[in-house]
Amino acid sequence: MFFKKKQGKTQQRPAMAPIAAEPVDHGEPSYLGRDAMIEGQISCDGEIHVDGTIRGSLRAQVCVIDAQGVIQGEVTGDVVHVRGRVIGPIQGSQVYIHSGAHVEGDVFHDAISIEPGAYVYGTVRHNSTQPRSQSAFQPPLPLPPVASDTAIDSDPPAPLSEKDKLLNRLRLVQSKK
Repeated sequence: MFFKKKQGKTQQRPAMAPIAAEPVDHGEPSYLGRDAMIEGQISCDGEIHVDGTIRGSLRAQVCVIDAQGVIQGEVTGDVVHVRGRVIGPIQGSQVYIHSGAHVEGDVFHDAISIEPGAYVYGTVRHNSTQPRSQSAFQPPLPLPPVASDTAIDSDPPAPLSEKDKLLNRLRLVQSKK
């Protein structure tokens, strides 16, 4: 049979060497429960599991956004698992987007896994295209100054014809719906 032990001397397996890519153990992971909501920045040296809501940035060695977790902001980590919802950029060495996850934002990675049934709306780019020191989203450029109404020298508008008046009324009625 398959499971019978051999009579006599048993073979001993050699001890396996630790894998270099394995994350360093920093103790117990941190948890954010379902009923918790935090606004601001969270940094964690080890692993964090989020089942609540964060409005802000999240940085940890291992980030796990569980099924009920919602992040509205940037997520950065060596390993990022998304089972819930992330609205914002994700920056990670290894990014796993699981079935049922919802991601709206750019994803920067060294290695990525997207399961069938996951929703991703944004660009997915290898880290070599984006320097890791920069944020994925740049602040918007300032708008040019708007001229005041008194500075504009223009003629008064020409009177509208009856047809134009009817069209404007129709546009106003349609825009209120």
